Formats: sequence, structure tokens, C-alpha cells
Amino acid sequence: MATISIRQLVKPTSEELDAAGAVVASAMEDDAFTAGCVGGDKKFVFPFHRATCAAAAIGGQLWVASCGETDIAGVAAWFGPGQALLYSPEQGEAGYNDLFQAFSPGLTKWWMEYFLPKYEEQTTKALGERVKLGAWHLQLFAVLPELQGKGLGSALVRPVLEKAAAERKPICLETEAAKNLPIYEHWGLVVKSEERYESSTGGFPMWVMYKQV
Repeated sequence: MATISIRQLVKPTSEELDAAGAVVASAMEDDAFTAGCVGGDKKFVFPFHRATCAAAAIGGQLWVASCGETDIAGVAAWFGPGQALLYSPEQGEAGYNDLFQAFSPGLTKWWMEYFLPKYEEQTTKALGERVKLGAWHLQLFAVLPELQGKGLGSALVRPVLEKAAAERKPICLETEAAKNLPIYEHWGLVVKSEERYESSTGGFPMWVMYKQV
């Protein structure tokens, strides 16, 4: 069995962010949420996920798993209590600003006037005002398709799950894939909300999940 090792990328290099973004892009190749967020334009899939990894490395924590000869085989992007995605200008400058400038006006409008407001409303209704900001939030989680089911995912999130438990802080996440619900339920999270989002590519569901420590 290949050796699995977990590490946090602190001040990752551009090459490490490229590798992390590529892992997520591979895992999310047929993901309806990703398709909606990039307007179905596959050239944006990699920069979209790389931007999230880069933002997490600045404002949160970016963890990766290696498996055998594969240096980065899984990625988990977390934001701890008091932090959130795009909570600082530096996070936007790490990729999202360029991404929004490259999007079509219609896609940018979908993000700003539909998706982000609806997303904020759903999570607030599901968890309560500012509860998410006080929790450990799993923003992004992916394992290379060919290495899924080998324990990488559980190993990858264990350090932060243990840290949250030690700090007595809750954990929350959102998922758009029903197949992942049992995985997160196994970690102790429960579904608090389910909503349907529309997009130019056909839309997607979103479940909000939460674990109170």
C-alpha cells in the first residue's frame, strides 16, 4: 500500500498552487457546481480552483495529501474562525480578481447578483447569523479520481477536525454532490439545509452541513 502523508502548505510556491489547483480541477471535471461557476467554459476551471487554494493559503489553511510518488494527490482548503473566502483584498489579488475580470458580463452578474447573495442567505438561514464565521469552514475538498477510496480524504481532513475539537469550535461545509453526503455524515456533520441553484449550465443543488462540538 502506498504511503500517505499530510502537510499544510504555508506560503506555498506558485508551482505548489498550480499542482493543488490541478488536483481539484481533475476531481471536479464533471462537477455541476464548477460548471455553473465558470459558465460552462472549461478554460476557467483550473484558475477558479487555483484561486480558491491561493486564497485559503492567505486567509485560512491549505492542506495537501501525498500518496506514494504523487506529491499532491488531495487538497483541503479551510477557513478558521474569524476568516472566510475573499475576506481580505489580498485573497482577491491571489486569483479571483483576475478571474472576475475575465468572466463575461453575464457570468459576473450571475455571481454578484444571484449566486453570492443566495449562498449567503442559505448558509445564514441554515446555521444562524455569523455562526459560519465562528466555525472551521471546509471551503474546498478534493482527491484525484484514481486515488479516491484509499483513505486520503479522511487523513487529509483529520488535522483540522482534531484541531476544531480541541478548540471546541464547530465545523461546517457546503457540498453540491449527493455522493459526498455519507462521507461528511461519517465525520459527524448533519445536513442543515438544501437549496437548488440555477445557472446557465443547468444548475446544481447545495447542501449546508454542520457539526457542533
